[in-house]
Amino acid sequence: MSTSTIDSEKNGCVKEYQVGFADLAEYVASDSELSLYKGFHSIAARNLLYLQAELQVLGNELTEMDEEDKQRMGTTRDDEKRTAIDKAARAWEGIQEQCEEMNEREMKRMRLILRIRKLVKEYGKSLHPNEDSY
Repeated sequence: MSTSTIDSEKNGCVKEYQVGFADLAEYVASDSELSLYKGFHSIAARNLLYLQAELQVLGNELTEMDEEDKQRMGTTRDDEKRTAIDKAARAWEGIQEQCEEMNEREMKRMRLILRIRKLVKEYGKSLHPNEDSY
């Protein structure tokens, strides 16, 4: 059995809907007393908590890398290595350049940064689902 509704926007034409989710949705939407929607508030809150926890872990990893770089700057006598560490710490181009040179450490940092970027975007969309600014 399919649901039929009169579409007032199309000159009162009767519109048939496919049996299943489509016709059930139209039926529920046709009467405000039938409109009971599960908000999924608990699972949405849990998802936000998971995203926060994951971002915290990734942020800690990035901070650890920064601390290791600081230590390396203080202990290495190789001017070329010191310059590379400093350049990556100060400029995005420094990280990119070292990734192109297949520097495994900076490639790991880049993967970490891009993962954080993706999660921050997902987190922002979860917090503000109706905004397109993320």
